[in-house]
Amino acid sequence: MRDHTSRLVRITMYFLSILNSIIPKSSKILIFYDYGRFSDNPYYLFRRLVELGYNKKYQLIWVVSSKDAKRRVEAMGGQGIMDSDSLNILRYILRAKYYITSSGPPRWKAKNQDVIMLWHGIPLKRLLAQFEEYGKYIDYLVTSSETECLLLSSSFQVSPQKCISLGHPRCDALFLGRENSARLLERLLGYELESYDSVVMYLPTFRDYAPDATQDLVLSVILNQKFQNYLEKNNILFLVKPHPRDESFFREYESEHIRVITNQQLSTDSITVYDLLPAVDVLITDYSSVYFDYLLLNRPIVFYVPDLEEYRRTRGFLLEPYERWTPGDKARNISELIWTLDEALNNPDKWKKEREWLRDVMFKYQDGKSSERIIKYFWGDV
Repeated sequence: MRDHTSRLVRITMYFLSILNSIIPKSSKILIFYDYGRFSDNPYYLFRRLVELGYNKKYQLIWVVSSKDAKRRVEAMGGQGIMDSDSLNILRYILRAKYYITSSGPPRWKAKNQDVIMLWHGIPLKRLLAQFEEYGKYIDYLVTSSETECLLLSSSFQVSPQKCISLGHPRCDALFLGRENSARLLERLLGYELESYDSVVMYLPTFRDYAPDATQDLVLSVILNQKFQNYLEKNNILFLVKPHPRDESFFREYESEHIRVITNQQLSTDSITVYDLLPAVDVLITDYSSVYFDYLLLNRPIVFYVPDLEEYRRTRGFLLEPYERWTPGDKARNISELIWTLDEALNNPDKWKKEREWLRDVMFKYQDGKSSERIIKYFWGDV
């Protein structure tokens, strides 16, 4: 049944692309898409377009999957279209010149349309085989550097000539400043940060090699009494941002020193994790692309990887050896996590040279103006 459905979708997309190719396109219509959400790189690009007044000259159309996202799009100056309203979407996808995405490009794309792929981070882990077909639909692959261009163009099977190194819009938020970011975090939490000596954020990657692997990993940290004692003794606020499918599971484990940040909280305040990172003293992660972006702040990173060999075997990495591309202490158990976190807080310059080297390899620009470069490249000045 699944094969028949998949075949029907391919046939539908094929005929839609033919119809699409004969309809004239308007360069004043921009469609944004990120798995039906109002987030990530497209969100920050959209936000800057609105700040610069482009929504007065262009139609900024978001395809979303929730009424809340639709409301937020429209409140900010765009037009939200529910992805369940296929006929309404069709009005725009057949007329839009530009399709801006950080996820899968549309198979209905016509030759007279431009797909601008922003993607969602510099890849450390190997991308799935299904991404290899993306190259057929991508017209512009926006990257942070020639190094990322090499990684993504080979993964998507797209010509490196389609790469343009302009930077990632979401990284612009990292230049928000610590004080501004702290105010956003305080608003999110509902209390001031002054009572804590340090703020640490844990952003684990979702493990797809076992159903409960990610839940078990996070629980092993936040329920460990030794780790809880360390947080309390050193007056640390430990923020956890689990994968969306695990968020509700962890809320019951919050305490004075442990807080769980959910997508619902972030969307309610129209912010993302990137708005909060400038207020964070140490990042703890594993295989997430977020650590590349955090390099722009040049602050300590701890890599908690108790399942490194399992992850290497089941998913694998584009960049090996893993240890060479991860500028920070590695921890494989709770005792090591406490030690490495203590090192990061008390000796923040320990990996400074390695962080700076990798930052310069991965980021051509380090100025918080990625969105403006993209806007100028495609749509010029207002």
